[in-house]
Amino acid sequence: HYGYKYTGTYFAYQEDFVLGEVYYNKKLYKGVYLNLNSHTDQLQVKQNKSSLPIRLEKGLVDWFVMQDRTFVRVKDGPEGSLEGGYYEILVDGRYKLLKRIIKNYREDLNSTGGQSQIVRVFDPEIIYYLNDGNGWIEVKGKRTFVKQFGLYKREINEIFSGATRSELDEKDG
Repeated sequence: HYGYKYTGTYFAYQEDFVLGEVYYNKKLYKGVYLNLNSHTDQLQVKQNKSSLPIRLEKGLVDWFVMQDRTFVRVKDGPEGSLEGGYYEILVDGRYKLLKRIIKNYREDLNSTGGQSQIVRVFDPEIIYYLNDGNGWIEVKGKRTFVKQFGLYKREINEIFSGATRSELDEKDG
């Protein structure tokens, strides 16, 4: 853990480790507790709720499931492909839609009443990637989707229908 107080969390969704499964080193492990540190892009595992977390070697993780969320590890590829790391699979069909959560750390100086204090914050950066069979394209939200691809609303809804999570709703205003 980080040795000072901060706002937000460096974990993808919650502080608590949640029951899941991981395909690690060509073997499936079920009934383990998992959490994804989105600041360092590292998957951590516990055998039970009270054990100490172990950071898994990223190169040996193929995929994992935390609660109802499935993640895949993307390997570093050639220029123009996705950056290596963990991505949540939102849609996996004719179209593929992945989500990447990056928690950026920043420090701000907050001055109130003559007192200065350093405020430490983990800010989430959420990026969506679409693959329509012609490679990966960064997508900021439905509006960007329409502008960038000129697709009809019905087709856009088809793509996003597999991603029922509310975080997809009009991210880009």
